Amino acid sequence: DGGLFYGGGGALLGKQVVCALVGVAWSMAVTSLIFLALRCVMRVRVLDHQESDGVDQHVHGEQAYSPSKAYEMPGSASKHSLDGTESTTEAADGVGPSSSVVV
Repeated sequence: DGGLFYGGGGALLGKQVVCALVGVAWSMAVTSLIFLALRCVMRVRVLDHQESDGVDQHVHGEQAYSPSKAYEMPGSASKHSLDGTESTTEAADGVGPSSSVVV
């Protein structure tokens, strides 16, 4: 079996494609069995009101990625809020950019 580009024809490529498809089918089957077993034992999805309010609020008691919080990259001269606003910051000595994260 020289392969497709070495004069052996497409037989080797065909075998590899079949094996890849068997691997995909096997993974789908095993994943489905695991999912069905979990579904019989416990709830797989969150409740509708938890999903609409945000799962982090119900699990951790806080909102992830709050638009009111501003995040700054270390070494950056500006901080960006998730609501799109930007402001520059000065270091504690007033000389250069701050490297702290503003939360």
